[in-house]
Amino acid sequence: MLSLFHRNEMCKLSVSNDKHNWIIVDNLEDSNPVTVLQLCHDKMIKEYGDVKVMYLCGADAIDSFIEAHSKGKSKFWTFEELKTILDKYGMIIEVNSNRPGNATDPIKILEALNLPTKNVFTVSSTDDISRNCGRKCYKLCG
Repeated sequence: MLSLFHRNEMCKLSVSNDKHNWIIVDNLEDSNPVTVLQLCHDKMIKEYGDVKVMYLCGADAIDSFIEAHSKGKSKFWTFEELKTILDKYGMIIEVNSNRPGNATDPIKILEALNLPTKNVFTVSSTDDISRNCGRKCYKLCG
């Protein structure tokens, strides 16, 4: 995964024209992920009532789960933050069945790491569009 700075810059570039002037990009993602989820949850509750906010990620995030478990933290979260996200908010993990290396079930990995899975869901994607392709384009153009 790209650093927070680069992801933020890609978002800013993608909404920089007049057509998307209603979209605001900020650096909230640079904050602790639990803090971000809590802020989003509080805002959604005020606007829409009782809603569930979940963390959405691709299957490539699995490596960061393993790293957080073995080292206590990854570049995205600590092991405790990951447990809080999974238990309090939940997670949706997009698994692209066309990509090599996606045979392992993310939920089984979480279970093997003794992480809560009751609020974890996987969704299958069969598109051939890779996030890495977008990153390569950004590097070439940026």
